[in-house]
Amino acid sequence: MTTRTRRGTTDVPATRIVYYPDPTATTDPHAALVRHTVAELQARRRRDDVLYARWVQRQAVIAERDRRTRRALLWAFAGIGTTVIAVIVTACWLTYRAITTAATFDGSWLLGIALGAVVLSGIVAGGHKCITVIEHRH
Repeated sequence: MTTRTRRGTTDVPATRIVYYPDPTATTDPHAALVRHTVAELQARRRRDDVLYARWVQRQAVIAERDRRTRRALLWAFAGIGTTVIAVIVTACWLTYRAITTAATFDGSWLLGIALGAVVLSGIVAGGHKCITVIEHRH
């Protein structure tokens, strides 16, 4: 019978990184290196600070716009959801009244059923209709 042992994390050798020279580059690998003066570095850091401050300000504006959009969509969907629930409750109530008052035919429930049918057909058949027109030009 053979037993297997697990290697610990100390047994794993470090990853070896190999750099390959770019044959299309210049022959001098240090040609791309540029020595900057202290003034140039300070100017670059000031420019980077200004750019970062603009980026932070832009992100704050984007976050504010997103917050307002989420709030508007929340209110819109809350209104739509409330309307849908009200329509369903009304339809259920009209159905209940139609079933319970069918024995005493007084005719008032017919108006409710007709109104419910019109509203329901408007919901089912209505809405946004989109006709996509595709033109193929060769």
